[in-house]
Amino acid sequence: MPPTTARSYFPPGIVLLMLLLLVFLFLLIGQGLGLALTSLSGVELERFLTTEDIETTLLERNVLRGVAALNQFFTFCLPPLLLGWFLYRRRWVWEMTLDRSPGYGWPLKGALWIMAAFPLAQLVYWFNKNAIPLPEWMRDMEESTGGLLRAFLVMDSPWEYLFSMLVMGLLPALGEELVFRGFLQRYLGRTRIGPHAAVWAAALIFSAIHFQFEGFLPRVLLGALLGYLYFFTRNLWVPIVAHFVNNAMQVTAAYVAQDKFLEFDQSAENPISWPLGLGSTLIVLGLGYHLWNTRISPPENPPA
Repeated sequence: MPPTTARSYFPPGIVLLMLLLLVFLFLLIGQGLGLALTSLSGVELERFLTTEDIETTLLERNVLRGVAALNQFFTFCLPPLLLGWFLYRRRWVWEMTLDRSPGYGWPLKGALWIMAAFPLAQLVYWFNKNAIPLPEWMRDMEESTGGLLRAFLVMDSPWEYLFSMLVMGLLPALGEELVFRGFLQRYLGRTRIGPHAAVWAAALIFSAIHFQFEGFLPRVLLGALLGYLYFFTRNLWVPIVAHFVNNAMQVTAAYVAQDKFLEFDQSAENPISWPLGLGSTLIVLGLGYHLWNTRISPPENPPA
């Protein structure tokens, strides 16, 4: 365990409560700024929440991306950075395991692990969508975000692709890993539940916070893989890179395929093949065993 730092006397529960309060506060600020942006630009956000198949202009799409960027930055990026500075001051980068370069080996293995799990995640998604009945209010919530998601996935130029990559790729990877692995998993791991339970608890909360219930289980799987990458390496840059790769694959697929991607439906008639899913599972388990055997011990001393 690292030695005591200036403000590390706060127990894990208090630290997580402070994080929750900061996230809620900055969520309100981000939403307020987003509403101001839509009001000033004349874009009606409500119609994207009530209509799934809707034509959009370049201005509307970029305003929606700007709103999402504000929400991501204020909700997930700022709170952990501010709390880390408050708790640890000049040692906050070391405490949050952001001070060490991950090199290229672990980020590459982490990205391969995430990509290998993609067919398995698709099967889990199909099971989640078709085998688990959802209450009416959950289905309504899913449908209400359909038009908004489709607006993000329309990219008519490389500039829109880069903007979407920032909003849907980079900012979520950075902010969500700071919150869910950098704080939530790390501090849960300091309690009596232990590191493995901390990985899965953080993954469950990570999935639940997205409020996308048809994709709840595959997002738990993604969160667990990212959590174990953090547990194996004690370096937050590794799950950040892997998370970005996962997001970037989906944004790039949407940009390259365009209409075909938007029309794709993982329905009961078109699940991914079971042999491919089984192969994905075996690769994920085998690579996970290798990563476990090559895991890195945590550093003992903070910088002077």
